[in-house]
Amino acid sequence: AGNNADQSSGTPTYAASAINGRPAVRFDGSSRLSTSKWFNRQYSIVTVSQLTGGSDQRLLSSRDQNWLLGYHNGWKDCFHPNNGWATNYDLKADTLPHIYSATSGGRKVRFYADGRDKTTLSARRDDNYNIGYFQMGAWRAGQEAAKGDVAEVLLFDRILTGSERMGLEARLNAKYGLNGAEDLSAPVDTGTLGEHHVL
Repeated sequence: AGNNADQSSGTPTYAASAINGRPAVRFDGSSRLSTSKWFNRQYSIVTVSQLTGGSDQRLLSSRDQNWLLGYHNGWKDCFHPNNGWATNYDLKADTLPHIYSATSGGRKVRFYADGRDKTTLSARRDDNYNIGYFQMGAWRAGQEAAKGDVAEVLLFDRILTGSERMGLEARLNAKYGLNGAEDLSAPVDTGTLGEHHVL
C-alpha cells in the first residue's frame, strides 16, 4: 500500500463543488477514510477542510491513536498530538474553510491555523505522539464523528522548514481562495538570486 487514504467505512463521498467551488471528500457523521500506512512522530501535515455543521468532532484524526488536528468537541483551531494538548481549545467551531498545519519531531510540535502559530505547549513529555493511521471523518472505529469536507491532506515523514510550510499554505490559500488570496499565477524571474515561490 502507498500513502493514499485507502481504508474506508460508511460512505465518504466525492463532492464536486465543496470548498469555494473546489472538490473535496464529504463525511456525513457516519463515514471515515484512513491510510493503511502508519505514521510515526516525525512528520509535517498541511490540510484544507471545513465542518458542515451538526457534528463538530474529529474531522482530522487517527484510527488508532489519540491524535487530532483542527477540530474537537465543538471547538476549532486545536491540536492534540496523542500525549497532551499542544494548543488551547477556546474558539467555537464554525463552517468556514481552514488550513491546518502541524510539524512534529524531536519531542516538539507546532500547530498553525490559517497560517497563525497557535502552539501553547510545544515540548512533548515522552515519545508517545505518533499519528498512527491518519483518519478523516472520525476517531478510532467511528467515535467522535464529524460532518465536513476535506479537500487536501499533504503528509510528509519529515519536518518541513518554515518557508516550505508557508509556501504550501500560500499555494493552498490561492488555490481555494482563502484568507483573502485569489487563484493567480505570475511570471518568475529565475535569473534573480533568492528563494522563489510559485503559486
